[in-house]
Amino acid sequence: PENVQRRMGIASANVQSQFSNAANQNRRALAAYGINPNSGAFARANNMLTTQQGVASAAAQTGAAFDMEDRGIALRSGVANFGRNMPNTAALSLRGPP
Repeated sequence: PENVQRRMGIASANVQSQFSNAANQNRRALAAYGINPNSGAFARANNMLTTQQGVASAAAQTGAAFDMEDRGIALRSGVANFGRNMPNTAALSLRGPP
């Protein structure tokens, strides 16, 4: 559980960093077009970015949690197969007998 939480935090931080950069670029672009920062168009653009950031952050955290769960299952499966003298990876299972 600690690794899952850590990975989810890393994924969320990556998304926040990317959207922070996008927000800065968006502000510069709108300012270059002469759009007033207090206008509705400016607020609408910021609201869209905020909504997209929330969705992307949730998706990244969920994906990280599922990836960690799948990795744990694969590792446990590999250990179980190793104990049965079975190959642990697809590449080894496709290889024929020596």
